[in-house]
Amino acid sequence: MSKLIIAVQHLISLIRVSCRESFLMAKKKGMVVGADTSIHPTAMFYQAQNIRIGRQCYIGAYCNIRALHEEIIIGDTCLLGQFVSVIGANHVIDRAEITDREEDHVSKKVVIGNNVWIGAHAVILPGVTIGDGAVVGAGSVVTKDIPAYSVCVGVPANVIRTRVRE
Repeated sequence: MSKLIIAVQHLISLIRVSCRESFLMAKKKGMVVGADTSIHPTAMFYQAQNIRIGRQCYIGAYCNIRALHEEIIIGDTCLLGQFVSVIGANHVIDRAEITDREEDHVSKKVVIGNNVWIGAHAVILPGVTIGDGAVVGAGSVVTKDIPAYSVCVGVPANVIRTRVRE
């Protein structure tokens, strides 16, 4: 094998170990994870003490779950596809200077109900509540609440239909 391929494989293994440590560190910092939940080792968490994930969930590869001062709550039996971002804070933009200082962020609670499926590359923004049984289409950007048993898609996400309740 070429030296380049070996170097790339080594970097990939380091990234995997780093992400795995991130999940383990998140658990140590107080992130609550329910029974039988599967979290891909590349998933990343920020301010883990404010994150709660229910039972029997799946958090896909490279998911990015970022709380700040408010909670991010993910209910039971939820599926988050790869590269999903759940963002609990945003930068303040009504000032001349935009910084990354913690005090220059607005933090809002995010709630994802039970039995929700969020497709790959979707982004859930601060302050959003997604109702039980909802489906968020791949690549959607959710900027407002989504009612229970709704299917939403798009940028910004809009409800296109209602699912059958059992």
